[in-house]
Amino acid sequence: MLFRDTDLIKVITGVRRCGKSSLLDLIRMAIESEGVAGRGFVSVNLESKGTGIKTEDQLYDYVRGRLSDKGRTYVFIDEPQRIDGWQDAVNAMRVDFDCDIYLTGSNAYLLSSELATYLSGRYVEVKMLPLSFSEFADFCGIEFVSGTSVALTPEGDPVLFDDMLTRYLEYGGMPAIASLSTTQAQHSAYMSGVYEAIAVRDIVNRERGKGKSAVTDPSLLRHVAEFLADNIGNECSSSRIAGAFNFCGAEDHEQDRFLVCGCA
Repeated sequence: MLFRDTDLIKVITGVRRCGKSSLLDLIRMAIESEGVAGRGFVSVNLESKGTGIKTEDQLYDYVRGRLSDKGRTYVFIDEPQRIDGWQDAVNAMRVDFDCDIYLTGSNAYLLSSELATYLSGRYVEVKMLPLSFSEFADFCGIEFVSGTSVALTPEGDPVLFDDMLTRYLEYGGMPAIASLSTTQAQHSAYMSGVYEAIAVRDIVNRERGKGKSAVTDPSLLRHVAEFLADNIGNECSSSRIAGAFNFCGAEDHEQDRFLVCGCA
């Protein structure tokens, strides 16, 4: 991995459920597999209450108590933004310990502009996206040989390249539903949950937490998102969005529409 074993903090960012935690685990497994004696490994998942970590000092002490005394320690912290002042603990680790630090965080809390402030420029951002088509096929156990348009599933059933591409374009590349057996109903239910997590927990609650009021109505935000999704590739303006709401009979809160769209 680029910038490994440097004092730069590696931060994996991306949309919810795109696989950031899994990538963090894979990085640890890859380093551990080298079998270098003396190395230490510390993993902290702050989504789990089992760690008992609630403050930045506890986070710092937790890692300090598990450092290797024979070599470099690799530190992996999942969702550090759940702790107020986490950046102070992480910056202190970088300065005080012989360690290589890797973090994850959803885009809701670790935007690029904020990372520069939190980590004083001593970081590199690894932007993670959902699966590409080739990764999607790999998740489904499909391998298309170069120059061929037909492959076999793990069960031995044939699958056409065009059918596989159509499935990818229809269902997308979220790892949790990357499967040949995923149904439309399962996809709709899963993606609805993803949307609610992003729109309500990330966007609306983030705005409220920062004392802003530009986005206040989750249902109105959903309508705007649906309108934009239906008009991908088309020119769009605040007046077109407002017109679409009026056409549907949604005539209340006209000012809020413009606030939600960022057009106030």
